[in-house]
Amino acid sequence: MNTNESDDCNCEDNLCSPILSINELLNNRHEKLRWCDMVQPLVKRSSPRFPTRNFYSMDNDIVMPDENTRPEVIVCHDYKGNYLDDKFINGTVKWEEYRFYHWSCVDIFCYFSHNFITIPTLQYLNAAHINGVKVIGTIIVEGEDGTKKLNEILTDREYVENVANSLVEIAKQLNFEGWLLNIEVPVKISKLDLLKHFVHYLTKKTRETIEGGRIIWYDSVSAISGALLWQNEMNEHNEEFFTRCDGIFTNYNWSIQHLERTSKLIDEKYRDRRKNVFFGIDVFGRGQMAGFKSNETLAKSAAFQFSTAIFAPGWTSETINTKIGFDGLTVGTEKYKTRFNDIFLSRNDTFWYNLYNYFYIFGPKSLPFVTNFCIGSGKNFYRLGKVIKGNWFNLKNQGFQPSMPSSYGQFTHYYDDAFNGGSCLLIDTNELIRIFSCEFSCKDGLIFSYTFKKENEQNDLEVHLNLLNTQNNRGTKIVCRQVEHSSNDIASLTQDGIQSVNIFLSNKGYMPVPEFINEWQTRFFLLDFNRLLSKDIIITDIGVQKIHRGRVLLGQIGFYSASDFENEIVNIRKINM
Repeated sequence: MNTNESDDCNCEDNLCSPILSINELLNNRHEKLRWCDMVQPLVKRSSPRFPTRNFYSMDNDIVMPDENTRPEVIVCHDYKGNYLDDKFINGTVKWEEYRFYHWSCVDIFCYFSHNFITIPTLQYLNAAHINGVKVIGTIIVEGEDGTKKLNEILTDREYVENVANSLVEIAKQLNFEGWLLNIEVPVKISKLDLLKHFVHYLTKKTRETIEGGRIIWYDSVSAISGALLWQNEMNEHNEEFFTRCDGIFTNYNWSIQHLERTSKLIDEKYRDRRKNVFFGIDVFGRGQMAGFKSNETLAKSAAFQFSTAIFAPGWTSETINTKIGFDGLTVGTEKYKTRFNDIFLSRNDTFWYNLYNYFYIFGPKSLPFVTNFCIGSGKNFYRLGKVIKGNWFNLKNQGFQPSMPSSYGQFTHYYDDAFNGGSCLLIDTNELIRIFSCEFSCKDGLIFSYTFKKENEQNDLEVHLNLLNTQNNRGTKIVCRQVEHSSNDIASLTQDGIQSVNIFLSNKGYMPVPEFINEWQTRFFLLDFNRLLSKDIIITDIGVQKIHRGRVLLGQIGFYSASDFENEIVNIRKINM
């Protein structure tokens, strides 16, 4: 989690930008790599799970899918042509700009534009990687200029491989995971074999060079005739491209018949690659029912266990009707921006909530884990509950987002206060709700903390943890609260213990967090499993429950390995499980 309100960048222009020519790709690409050291590595996530009941129930069965067959999700991000406020490495002040934050159901994030070679921006790269999501750029040729570029690329095998090697180098240096290939021009029949070699060679080198690298083919030209002929399915016209890469992203005008024919082909020839077929859904509704009814279209392809490619989810912001609900508000004022942001969050949460019924979800796994739930912008930037500066937008300051979809009546992102960053979670219900599916190993013990702010003295917030012994598949539920009530409750540490924990965290390079600061309260817990014969214990779910009515904000949670903790503190109350 990045809690800096600004970032130092030595890049002369402070911008992320695309590559516009083949000459730039082959000879001047290093100009595009100047910010490579700022890219965050891809965080490991928990194993995917499919909620079999209510999203938010802490009693959900744990259904672990076969990773070889589990359908995946690509988000293809095309927002107003892209390279907008997200292109600025040090961010901007347009805090109400579109933000993507529903990472928990996404496998691959594709940054898309209509430029020749679209390099993902640092902001989106870091936001995705912090949340454990792979990122791919886009290679597109279209129109007369695109035809010229493609003909040059397909000069001969050596030239094809030089181009592919340069593309792989860019992805490796900037630490993203591959490319979407979008050939939107006809190809001469005499050049088809070279195009197929380009797809094969680029895929091969990407797999060899980049861990988990992916090359995805967009359903466009025919492998038989070279004509620009969208198929809306997988068939003999694009099959040869499919066999040479990691997956195909179909065009959007498909029907049940397209699904049935593709399913038949997969069953006959590619039974182990069903998940590599991504049926496209354009959220703007080109070819399908979409918008807030995208879930109805998704249900059709999900019934065949195909993967999904969601194109242009920025529709939730781009189509806001500023003539409704903005009466008396002047464009550009803070009240206008606040109203726009409120409408965007509501629309965006509604859109994604409707899709989660069909998706597997992920959560955190790697330690240490700290999240402030920030989605990458704010009316203000807060540190330890104190305002540091005003309006800001920088998606690389996002925190790890909840596994469950934010929704009114459960929890929502709150922009009028924060502990660190620009927003926090507002808990909307008194019911126990799950916010994370996770996979934290407890073999060495854990230090756990949560930070919250309550409206009145009667309010409180408890955190519930589900534990699983992976040897015997037995579960345990524990409650972290201020006062111990029963054998399954864990009381927070005493003041001496908190001081010791903060000394430990500070020595390890983490930000120490006071117990009380700027009306925010932090509780610390030491989970010690020394009494158990088995060390094969993981935390599988994290839930919260608000006590009594009134507003409660959740500002931060953290998990740290306590493997070397006992040697540094002795005056701490241990919780033995």
